[in-house]
Amino acid sequence: MIADQVATWGDTTYEVLLNHNVPAEKITITGSPRHDNLINVSADEIAQTRKRLNIPPASAMVLCASTYQQKEYNSLSDPELLVSMKKAVFQAAGEIDGLCLVVKPHPLENVQETKQLIGNAKNVLLLNAGEDIRELTKACDAFIGFGSTATVDALIANKLTICPSFKGWIWSDPFVKSNAVLVPRSEEEIVDIFKKITDYSYKEIIKEMDPARQNYLYKLAYKIDGHSSERITSIAIEMAKSK
Repeated sequence: MIADQVATWGDTTYEVLLNHNVPAEKITITGSPRHDNLINVSADEIAQTRKRLNIPPASAMVLCASTYQQKEYNSLSDPELLVSMKKAVFQAAGEIDGLCLVVKPHPLENVQETKQLIGNAKNVLLLNAGEDIRELTKACDAFIGFGSTATVDALIANKLTICPSFKGWIWSDPFVKSNAVLVPRSEEEIVDIFKKITDYSYKEIIKEMDPARQNYLYKLAYKIDGHSSERITSIAIEMAKSK
């Protein structure tokens, strides 16, 4: 480890670095610059994104962070399990009026296969894989993912965060154990959550889950205040002065 200092997200990553024998005096917990622009998002910024996507003003926007499973992990979980969860989400969205499911593909997934899974399901908008998911996260009312790291973005942006976890799916476990996300185990439960989003009762759920969200994020990403970049800059300036 040749760096003079390491800026890291939070307590969780601090412990990981210690376990890799990085000296404690070289580590500073700062939070992540990636998340700074997810704080204090303006209504105009949200409106512009929704307008660009042609989301009807009266519709709730649910962002789905689609993903794929590398074949190297097939011994850990059946790849068909992910397919079944995606289909359940797409079909559930098609049953709910007043909802628009915006699907952002992972850059490495087969978008054509995802398109086939969507089929004729209404209320589903499939985007280009090159979209910046953070901009979409800022504009959505709720986020749904299958263990993607973008789930952290959604929690930081204080969105209703949904992690389907059908029997045998292990990749969402860190989020499931946080108690900061909703965890549907079937298509019926996904439908029920989508209904709560369209009737706006989900806002009460966000309030109820906020203590768990705050606790999880503090350990993982430190202060959610939009100033991580400034803390890192200060470290760099002090290092430069000392030289």
